[in-house]
Amino acid sequence: MCPDGSCPSIPARSCGISYSIYGIVMGAVCGLLELLFALDIISLESVNRPETYVYIQLVFAFSYILAGIFLLFGILKEQRPLFMAGKILSYIWPIANVFRIFPLVIHIISVCRLCPLRNELFP
Repeated sequence: MCPDGSCPSIPARSCGISYSIYGIVMGAVCGLLELLFALDIISLESVNRPETYVYIQLVFAFSYILAGIFLLFGILKEQRPLFMAGKILSYIWPIANVFRIFPLVIHIISVCRLCPLRNELFP
């Protein structure tokens, strides 16, 4: 992106905090959309209702919110168990929604930045 090195590199801590906030917001937005979709499906009288899929997506969205919260507190309070729990939980939602390319790409880039942050915070 910056072949001549003119761009300052983004610190891993900033990237980790940004990713945790992204996880909280994205999980909340997608969870809300899935909840609205579930409420809409319940009112339908059709035979073929994908309720199970919607409820599973709600659980995945909630896990992404938890991942963001754990990651944020793990970074800010420098607590390894919270950081690792957030990092592990953050894998579930992007992999479950692999058909949505954007979150998966953000996840891969952010996890590549979280590894140096882990080494920096917890030597």
